[in-house]
Amino acid sequence: MVTSQQLTPGVYREEIFPKAAPGLFTGVPAFLGFAETGPINSPQSLTLWSQFTETFGQPLADGYLGYAVRGFFENGGSFCLVVRLEDTVSITEALGGPGDDSGGLGAIASLNDIDLVCVPDLMRGNPDQDDVLRMQNVILEHCDLLGDRFAILDSLPPVAVQVTQSIER
Repeated sequence: MVTSQQLTPGVYREEIFPKAAPGLFTGVPAFLGFAETGPINSPQSLTLWSQFTETFGQPLADGYLGYAVRGFFENGGSFCLVVRLEDTVSITEALGGPGDDSGGLGAIASLNDIDLVCVPDLMRGNPDQDDVLRMQNVILEHCDLLGDRFAILDSLPPVAVQVTQSIER
């Protein structure tokens, strides 16, 4: 760029600062689980904990969704999506799976702004370990199929040492 001060030949230095890149969120979780009220299988964008309680009510005493979302915001999270699952069916049916648009995973399949999938209520109650492993695999298949997100999975409840040793053999 020639300015009035650069009319003579020579080498000039001009500082040009790049424009700031548009803010893109990373670490955006989609929380799927059970709540007392709110739309079912409809992702809701939240930026504050109070929006959760306004939309979905207070955390369920026997569930983990509300507590997971509250912990997210209390630890510095700024944006997430929450999907309330149908609570009249099993979590297996409520989640659906890859290619099943009727469940909670189908509700987030087309979303491009999430990169974490969290289903804290998968461990609700006293779940059968085989069911938990099967559903964790469904969640992982969902993430693998879309290729743009990770799953945050809870570990299975602890078992006796003898059970672990028998599995290793």
